[in-house]
Amino acid sequence: YIYSLAIMPRSNTRSSPQRNNAHTPSEHHRSKSHSLKASNSRHVTHHNNDSCLDTIKSELGRLDAHGARWTLSDKQVTSIMSKASKVSPHGARLSLRLLEKYIQMSCRKPDLYLYSAAITSARKCSDWKCAEAYWKKMINTKISPDRHCFSTMISTMEKCNQWQKAESYFTMMQKHG
Repeated sequence: YIYSLAIMPRSNTRSSPQRNNAHTPSEHHRSKSHSLKASNSRHVTHHNNDSCLDTIKSELGRLDAHGARWTLSDKQVTSIMSKASKVSPHGARLSLRLLEKYIQMSCRKPDLYLYSAAITSARKCSDWKCAEAYWKKMINTKISPDRHCFSTMISTMEKCNQWQKAESYFTMMQKHG
């Protein structure tokens, strides 16, 4: 799949000199609209947090329809999951449902980034058992966790008052390097 991220800056009410179409890092950071486009020309657009959740709901509904095919790229799924988990615990649960559909329908195995997004979503839901389940799936598929994954697991365990588990992940992170 080809993945592109088009950033559309907010319109500015102040008059300013004309610029070329290149976006500065600050414009990228302030941008409220993101459009993901797969090679099949399907657009997944997020204008705000609510539309991100609407995107997941409509994609899940489409996938539940008989004969629907998986059309999102790995990067699109990761991006959607990350955005949705920042919205609310409900968005995080929806993103985990999207990942489960991905695993069922895409015929591809999740990569480190998808597992990381799943662990982050589980953290947002305060579901340490779910985070641990995705951790185990990641390890069983021979994907080596990075510092971000370790950090997220430690944070999840801390948030859920699982202090011994948090300490255990911290020790594993130190041994891992």
